[in-house]
Amino acid sequence: MKQKLAVKSPGLKVIKREYRRLKYKFDFFISYATEDAYEIIVPLAREMKKFSITYFLDLEQIHCGESLSDKLSFGITRSKYTLAIITQKSIKKPWVRAELHTVLHRQISSGQTKLLPVISGTSRQVSRILEIMPLLRDLHYIKWHNNPHEVAGELRKILDKKHS
Repeated sequence: MKQKLAVKSPGLKVIKREYRRLKYKFDFFISYATEDAYEIIVPLAREMKKFSITYFLDLEQIHCGESLSDKLSFGITRSKYTLAIITQKSIKKPWVRAELHTVLHRQISSGQTKLLPVISGTSRQVSRILEIMPLLRDLHYIKWHNNPHEVAGELRKILDKKHS
């Protein structure tokens, strides 16, 4: 008599997790104004690496001669979330606004959270930002207080919660 080998099914959760891993190359696409790079982005990216968070950051991913729009589109579509660093400077930038509109469209059409805002500024500045970008009013956001370790920790919690 032949013996049958028992094949254990990996289960739907495992299959879904593996699909997400293959579909997405990055945990976050980071949208920001160049003027905020050294004050916010560099320290935040350093902390994100410590938390094993992958990200698409144009400073690191786009090289001389490459198409900006192609690379940015790749980064947005291959990232689980867009981390939008919202400041008084960034809301005036056409690229940042285009990235926000793109990800908000993805969020609305998919019904899944895609945009995670980090807002920097005084209470008055934050109120002004939310007046200019009213669609952000409905979203929970992380407050930036020169606290890259805390922000990266919050992002790690979000990733762990979504994939457990």
